[in-house]
Amino acid sequence: MSRRGKSRQKLVEEFRDAVRGLPPSEQNGASESERQWQQRRLELRRLILEENPENFLQWPFLYEIMIYQPGFSELEALMKMPDWETYWRKGIEESDVGNPKHCHWYSRSSPNLIHQAYVLSRFTERTGRRIEEFETVFEIGGGYGSFCRLAFQLGFTGRYLLYDLPEFLLLQRFFLKCLGYSWKESAEVSVGTQGVIVGAGDREELERLVRLKQGPSLFVSVGAITDTPLEFRTEFLSRVGRFDAFLVFFQERFREVDNVKWCEEFRRSRPDFSWQEWEDPLSPEGPVRWRFCIGLSAGNL
Repeated sequence: MSRRGKSRQKLVEEFRDAVRGLPPSEQNGASESERQWQQRRLELRRLILEENPENFLQWPFLYEIMIYQPGFSELEALMKMPDWETYWRKGIEESDVGNPKHCHWYSRSSPNLIHQAYVLSRFTERTGRRIEEFETVFEIGGGYGSFCRLAFQLGFTGRYLLYDLPEFLLLQRFFLKCLGYSWKESAEVSVGTQGVIVGAGDREELERLVRLKQGPSLFVSVGAITDTPLEFRTEFLSRVGRFDAFLVFFQERFREVDNVKWCEEFRRSRPDFSWQEWEDPLSPEGPVRWRFCIGLSAGNL
C-alpha cells in the first residue's frame, strides 16, 4: 500500500472510531422532519461502519438527501462568467476522494460541485464580492463538505465554520481531511489562526463556534436552514449573531412551511441590508422551485 493509501486508511479508521463514539441517536422526535433526520443519521452511521467510506460518493442514500444533479445549463452559466478561465474553472476541479461520479459533459468536475459553484457565482455576480474577501464563512448544513472545499479552491484563506448534525459533521471532517485541509477543534484556534475549518454538532459547541467569527463574515445555507422547523430557525439565527452577508439557496416550501414568506419576514427583520431574492431560472421543473436570497450589509455596499 502506498503512503497515500495508508494515510487514507488511517482517516477511515479515525472516521469509524468517531462514529462509534457518538451517543445513541434519539428516536422520539417531536415532528415528522425531526424523526426523518433521526432515521437519516442512523442510516449514515450504518453505511460508515458497514460500507467503505472511501466510496461514499457512490452511496445512493447521499444522492437522495444532499447531492444535486443539475443539467449542463449551470456549467454553461459558469462558463459565461468573465473570470471563468482564471477563477471558476479551477474552483470546480474534482478530486478522487469519495470516488465521485464525474460529469459526462465535463469530466474534470462533478455535477454537485458545478451546482455549488453556480450558486456561489450568483452571489458574486449580484454583490461583486468573492468568497475570499471574507475572513469568516459560516455554513449550516454543510453536506459532505463540498461547498467548503470549493471556497478554499477559489482562494479563501480565513476561518470556515460548519454547523451540522454530528454524523454529517464527521463525514465533512473525513472528506476535508482526506483533501489535506486543516480541521481544528475550537479550543485549538487562537487569535491569529487562519486557513482552518472548525465544526460544531450541538448547541454547546455552537456557542464556541460563534466566538470564532472574525472580520467580514458570510453566512451560507444551500438548502439547509429552510429545511428545518420554524422554531429552530428563530433560535439558531438568534444564537449565531450578526453577519455581513447572506447567501441562502432554498426550496419554496418545506412541508407545510412557506419558505418564501419566511424569507420575506427574515429580510424585513434586517432592514440595514440590501436584499435580492429571485427564483432560480435554472431550477428543475417540478412541484417545488428553488430560489436565491442574497443580502449585503449597508456597510459593505
